[in-house]
Amino acid sequence: MAKKRIGLPLAPSGPQYDFFVLMQDLVLRHGDHTIEELARRCLRSGSGIHRALRGPDLPSRDLVKRIVQGLFSDEQDDDGQRAAERAALVAWTAAVEDQQKPRRAAVAREAAAAEAREAVKRFAANLRDIIDDRDEPHKRLAYRVDVGRSTLGDWLTGRRLPSADRVYELMQVLRVTEEESATTHQLWQDARRLQRSIRLSS
Repeated sequence: MAKKRIGLPLAPSGPQYDFFVLMQDLVLRHGDHTIEELARRCLRSGSGIHRALRGPDLPSRDLVKRIVQGLFSDEQDDDGQRAAERAALVAWTAAVEDQQKPRRAAVAREAAAAEAREAVKRFAANLRDIIDDRDEPHKRLAYRVDVGRSTLGDWLTGRRLPSADRVYELMQVLRVTEEESATTHQLWQDARRLQRSIRLSS
């Protein structure tokens, strides 16, 4: 490689960038191997080795080990090879974890959003049960709490969560028992807390 880097890593700054810098440093320190020669030693294509040393995609763990082994194939330095392999794999592991962070965060956000949706649906189901027990027509209830029928419909289907004031009005109009009121407010608080946690984390 004529003691010259193949180019700046095509990876974001941080662990992924650092990994490619380390791999290029290993190549520079252990012989003037061309990409083609290193590819033959690793039983890989030249383009595959080039990507493994520059990115943007991270190579497999196996390819990292093959490259290090290829670099040391002319050297009688088992300890040096093991140390280089450890360093490369530590850097590779950190790079993989860094690459997976956005994916894990997205999965966590979706799980939190699904939990919040289920909490709103539990509140809605509880409210529907209370209304059904009293045979309260939806049109009349919407009028009594001064909201549109579509808004009430959103509350009852779990598409939207009413405000705390609206929940209080509903409980007053429906003349709920203390137990029903406590259950309803607890379900509302659980749903509201989960919705807020999503907004704060986004």
